[in-house]
Amino acid sequence: MKTKSAVTAVLALALSSAACGPAPEQAGIDREITLPGFEAFEARTPRDEETGHYILEGDMPVRSPAELHEFFARSNLASRAVSSAGLVLDSTNFGAANVWPESQRRGLTYCVSTSFGTHYERVVAAMRSAATDWEHAAAVKFVHEQGQDTLCDAKNPWVVFDVRPTTSNKFNARAFLPNFSRTDRNILIAGGGLNTTAPKTLTGVLRHELGHALGFLHEHARPESGACPEFLGNKTDVTPYDRSSVMHYRQCNGTGGDYHLSHTDSLGAGRVYGTEGAFLQGKYQAMNAGPGAVGYWSLDVDGDQRTDLVQGFTGAGGALNLITYMGRDGGFSAGTYQVMNAGSSAVGYWPMDVNGDGREDLVQAFAGANGTLNLINYLSQGTSFAPGVYQVMNAGSGAVGYWPMDVDGDGRKDLVQAFAGANGTLNLIAYLSQGSGFAPGIYQPMNAGSGAIGYWPMDVNGDRRMDLVQGFAGAGGGLNLITYFSEGSRFALGRYQAMNAGSGAIGYWPMDVNGDRRTDLVQGFAGAGDVLNLITYLGQVDGFAAGTYKATNAGTGAVGYWSMDVDGDGDSDLVQGFGDDSGFYTITYRGSPFGLDEVGGYQAMNSGTGALFFRPMKVTASGRTSLVQGFSDGTQLNLITFPTK
Repeated sequence: MKTKSAVTAVLALALSSAACGPAPEQAGIDREITLPGFEAFEARTPRDEETGHYILEGDMPVRSPAELHEFFARSNLASRAVSSAGLVLDSTNFGAANVWPESQRRGLTYCVSTSFGTHYERVVAAMRSAATDWEHAAAVKFVHEQGQDTLCDAKNPWVVFDVRPTTSNKFNARAFLPNFSRTDRNILIAGGGLNTTAPKTLTGVLRHELGHALGFLHEHARPESGACPEFLGNKTDVTPYDRSSVMHYRQCNGTGGDYHLSHTDSLGAGRVYGTEGAFLQGKYQAMNAGPGAVGYWSLDVDGDQRTDLVQGFTGAGGALNLITYMGRDGGFSAGTYQVMNAGSSAVGYWPMDVNGDGREDLVQAFAGANGTLNLINYLSQGTSFAPGVYQVMNAGSGAVGYWPMDVDGDGRKDLVQAFAGANGTLNLIAYLSQGSGFAPGIYQPMNAGSGAIGYWPMDVNGDRRMDLVQGFAGAGGGLNLITYFSEGSRFALGRYQAMNAGSGAIGYWPMDVNGDRRTDLVQGFAGAGDVLNLITYLGQVDGFAAGTYKATNAGTGAVGYWSMDVDGDGDSDLVQGFGDDSGFYTITYRGSPFGLDEVGGYQAMNSGTGALFFRPMKVTASGRTSLVQGFSDGTQLNLITFPTK
């Protein structure tokens, strides 16, 4: 990074309802290339009636005539002709980044003055929401000390900063930078900040303010904005220029409505402060069963929105035995044993809600007489399963794949079987759920061969019916995707797309990256230096958008990759697990409306990498997905649950 030196000053937001041009609160600030003499400059600089601070550029509190003179003396045309970096970090006069020290970043305490009166609850809620957005982007923590709210002023020594109302008409709101003394560390909100005009909100105002409190400067100071030039202060360039930044005035040729953290903002904050790991340390449990199994399945047996774990093993006489461990309080209950009315031999087991009651059932498939496909449905009864209901289906059991998926969008999972037909043509058979079992299969020969690097059930167009996507290597090794859209009880012929990437990959993961209810496809591959690269193909009404490439801050070595919503915001995140001699580590790439972050949050976990399995599971009622590791100590199954923060 390159450091430009100009001047250090406190920055703060003065949001205007003006659609374009300099904001009213910026009036009176000389923006000509030739600056006036200091006396004239001082005379025309507004001052905050409450604090006596000079207010530069509409929202830059300068605390004394000496500091104003230093600002004036060091500011010149060169300070405006700077490089085009985006999210900009303040620096001290000695070149060090003006950020919070490591010891304080997780304890940025504040109070909210009760003198806001009827606006008090609104300000409290807006501060919490704005702070949470920055906490998701960076390893910082803002803490509201509510017990200090009745004594919330600049002299309160029990908080790092105060949030107070002001009667000033020189700005809508203003903040501070990390290196300021306690008496100057305040966020002052004027009437214009409390009474914003849509689409701007008080929360948006405070997102911007907290950006300054973390040390970030105005984005619209970059020459690319074409408006509102500013004196810049000492700065360190962090990211490329971004018109949609939370630190960019909208009236200064910015884009967007309210003030939200852009993808670039999140990356910049993560680079400066590090990113927050997603998980708490693991909770160990020794379970009441051995580790032997024909399978482990994650499913919500009792419909309480928490994922349970079912272990299947071969008992006496070859009978299938099930052990159900219910998800409880960030861990699992002791297992409940059942001897089922079938053998354990199978071509597959699939957790799926067959009857649409919100409780997931278990379906077992095996080859019957003459190779015919047989299904056994073990319907959930809450904390256990009913005896299996057998069905002999109208197809053989040979397949290139089976996928549980809701083809018709009725809330009940169906089963789709694919096999290679005449001349290698892909054939699909859909067994639609009828409640307690499945209807005879509906055959379809499709318009493609069955060769594939992968098949993925996913709702590409967001119509709540699951589609099937086939990937294969086309000419020159390029990735080709074929989407078979659900039409209710059957599939449309495949829509071919040649994508803008090769087919080589360490993994493909269907996931809703941007929370729009359409499933996207993420491809991971090894780039230069074995760096993990991610390509996101966003789901659209008619297929997929061209892939967006991102090089991450990690290598490709992994014991697993898991798509999961770690923060409960509706966007799927990607978690990479890897290990070395010292233990197990996770890296979380968070999803957002802008795609997956390429800067992953590293964490050292309190376990090793040895495992029978790793599973993303919702074992709490928070809506966030935990990571569960199962391992054997030689005699017992052990589970480690890593809840999310």
